Amino acid sequence: MSFADVCVEPELNIAGKIGLWPNSPLLERETDQESGRTYPLFPSARQALTRSLAIKGLGRSCRVGVPEWSSHCVLSAVARVATPISITDAIAGNIPLDCIVAYDQWGWRMPDSEIGNLSDLPGTPAIILDKVDSPGPQDDERARTGSCEIWSFSKVLGFGGGGLLRVNGEFAEPELTVGEFDQTLSNIGDADEWADIRKTYGKSIPKGLETINNAGGLDALIARQNSLRRANLSVLVD
Repeated sequence: MSFADVCVEPELNIAGKIGLWPNSPLLERETDQESGRTYPLFPSARQALTRSLAIKGLGRSCRVGVPEWSSHCVLSAVARVATPISITDAIAGNIPLDCIVAYDQWGWRMPDSEIGNLSDLPGTPAIILDKVDSPGPQDDERARTGSCEIWSFSKVLGFGGGGLLRVNGEFAEPELTVGEFDQTLSNIGDADEWADIRKTYGKSIPKGLETINNAGGLDALIARQNSLRRANLSVLVD
């Protein structure tokens, strides 16, 4: 499947702007077919978040700091493996954290200094960066800092599903290895719960979103989305 196979002609309004989250795909066709790189896709960013916790070796006894007013999908994705807790409450109670879910939003990235401050909290938590609708450049320096980064294709490109997970600059596969299976199962300690996780991000990958070819095309789409969101946000602020 080529990148063009999953493209939909863009439908822009007169002002050339979109909402914070698109209601329909806004895509540009990419003519450069030289790059053959593929991206392993998860059914959604929720499954990518659950997978990132497993990669970090977290379990039920681990505390994962989440932003206040986090959505149900974020809380449920974290709760499948670990125990979510408000970052604000953890700081107020000086409670050590094993991991923190931080996020970019509306086309703007969280400052690296702020991410560093989160890493210095009690417990020196690992950082999972949820890029929400603001994925930024793929050569982001933070890809080499040990953090996990998550893309949501429904929020970024308007697809019906699909998510990416990058760990240490490399895109992670949805399927678990045998070693990771055993480690995660021992951490969770509940075969039924583990079976639900495996079914969710292992067998439900949409066939139409299994791979997206041409890295340059994906970068162009992401850059376009970010510029539109920034322009739209400036109008809302004004």
